[in-house]
Amino acid sequence: SKVLAPDDQLFRVAWSHDGRTLASMHGQAVSLWTRDGELIREIKPLEGRFESLAWTYDDAHIVTGGTQRSIRLWWVTDGESHGYWPRARY
Repeated sequence: SKVLAPDDQLFRVAWSHDGRTLASMHGQAVSLWTRDGELIREIKPLEGRFESLAWTYDDAHIVTGGTQRSIRLWWVTDGESHGYWPRARY
């Protein structure tokens, strides 16, 4: 079986709109998985911990909110941060 949260604290899961990719959030990372349970990549927070996640409508990005009250936009293809909104109110 696959481990969706290595630290045993799975906070959120969300399927992409096309149903091909599952995002699991466990504070220290967002892991992206295929439908077959293969790990695609992990996205690590640049500061603090992740608290929320969502897919963009086109499934090209993951949006995360973190303990630093910031919002980040991440490319799904390479896990790089693409946008940043510090001190956001969400």
